[in-house]
Amino acid sequence: MKKNVLIIIGLLLITPCHAQTVIDTVTYRFIYDFQAKTYENSNQLFPDEHWLDIGKNGGSKYYSHWHALRRAVADSIRSAGGDHQDILNEYQKQGLEISHFDYYVYKNYPEPDEQTVILSTAENLQYDEKMGQDWELLDGDTLIMDHLCRKAQTTYHNRTWTVWYAQDIPICDGPWKLCGLPGLILAARDSKEEYIFCCLGISNHVNEPMTILSERTMKTTPVKAHQTMEMIKNDFDQYLNSKYNGSFKTVVVDQKGRVTKATSVNCTFIESYK
Repeated sequence: MKKNVLIIIGLLLITPCHAQTVIDTVTYRFIYDFQAKTYENSNQLFPDEHWLDIGKNGGSKYYSHWHALRRAVADSIRSAGGDHQDILNEYQKQGLEISHFDYYVYKNYPEPDEQTVILSTAENLQYDEKMGQDWELLDGDTLIMDHLCRKAQTTYHNRTWTVWYAQDIPICDGPWKLCGLPGLILAARDSKEEYIFCCLGISNHVNEPMTILSERTMKTTPVKAHQTMEMIKNDFDQYLNSKYNGSFKTVVVDQKGRVTKATSVNCTFIESYK
């Protein structure tokens, strides 16, 4: 997307408030620095702060903390009768960072060895799938946050990942959908270095509710969900026209508030289901 494009009006206008259901209690929280190549033609990696919450009953929730903060603010303002501009003003007032990460990944949910994924976009797309990858254990070790980590590699949905996992943290989990090794994955990156995760902090005995969206999600398949994501991010006008029969129209403005032509976002995607 061109750097002068600031706002696409319409996305927040059709996004509903989010009701939450408690599904577990968070015992451990692992905080990751996330760097991502958000746009296809960009050489810049955009930062984000991600949390991996481990539940008391064996499930986990992985998400962007920045995205969750903005969503909570938007829900609060909408429930009080506020509008799109009120939400933007509050974002600016609180200095909330922008997140480009739409995934909420719930592992071992609703059943063991399954995961639920919610893509929080203009629609809350939800799908279930089997969790885990086939790993190759490699020679090599490194220290991350004073934890001795071993090396492993996998190819998952058309990306090759190299990760470092800590055997002294006996949790078979990790950032995003990565999991299944004999220890927590503390760092991961794909071979193109478009997505990089690195754990920076650990909190014990968090004792907070783990929640999931309880309504207004659109149940679908992984393939259909990612097709919709591509349409939303690459041609938002086409998405709105297909969904609302042309009754919505995006308006894009630059940093000086002038209306400008909409362009495709050309985002990279973490995975491919093609």
